[in-house]
Amino acid sequence: SLDDILNLIPAEVINKTLAAGQFIPLITVDKDGLLAGIPTANLLLEGGNGDGNLLYVGLGKRRGGDAALVNDQVRPVRGIGAKQLELVGVNEDLQVGDELGLMVYGIHPYYLYPAGLVQPPLPVSMNGTVQLPIHTQ
Repeated sequence: SLDDILNLIPAEVINKTLAAGQFIPLITVDKDGLLAGIPTANLLLEGGNGDGNLLYVGLGKRRGGDAALVNDQVRPVRGIGAKQLELVGVNEDLQVGDELGLMVYGIHPYYLYPAGLVQPPLPVSMNGTVQLPIHTQ
């Protein structure tokens, strides 16, 4: 059963697996609209595990409280250096005051594999730009 499996996994691994992503704010919405399409990102990743880095990136939206992953979608990004990426397509209503940003995870339940559970978390530096498909009337 699932309970038996979870009892075999060390608590620190479970906590790491269920850890919230890091929300990196990009913009605050100033008009009601729609986030719909395929966002693109030009990122520069440095540090961490070098070419062994494996991050999971998606868009997040914060409306009042905690940020939430848009459409529950992330994309794996491996290695360091300059990355030109198409993120996962999104479709989300926007209201004035919503904050949009990147959600970055060191591990994500959608992509569990044994090596990822034992990879030590090391700081990664991320810089760049993100183009958001925002539509307003």
